[in-house]
Amino acid sequence: PLSADIKKKIGYLPERNFSFDTLTALEFVSISVQLCLKINHKEARIKAIRGLESVGLGFAMNQRLRTFSKGMLQKVGL
Repeated sequence: PLSADIKKKIGYLPERNFSFDTLTALEFVSISVQLCLKINHKEARIKAIRGLESVGLGFAMNQRLRTFSKGMLQKVGL
């Protein structure tokens, strides 16, 4: 059995589970960051922009998720 510390470090990224495909990448990541870190919208947006840029998606942050390739969706999911 895995310890609780190890379990906290394990994640799951479904291959295709973007029911929020009408959102832009920035909207989706900002909301996710805000919920996970319990921070305000402004801080979450800054972190989301930095995160998208760090995975090479800064150019697409204002595009709707439904227009993304599978690889781009995987990066957003991370």
